[in-house]
Amino acid sequence: MLQPPRRKARGPEAGRGRRKRERERSTQPLPAPRAPLLPPMKRAKGKGRLEVLRD
Repeated sequence: MLQPPRRKARGPEAGRGRRKRERERSTQPLPAPRAPLLPPMKRAKGKGRLEVLRD
């Protein structure tokens, strides 16, 4: 442990470098995320949950 532990990045811009984050903030905000392509029925994980959602 030569260096002190770093804080984990959290929030909407987690996982980006500091330089990139500062550059993006100066420009226009990111576009809003689009709606998922799949309908909610198809997104159920596993066969068991599918029957429960369909009633």
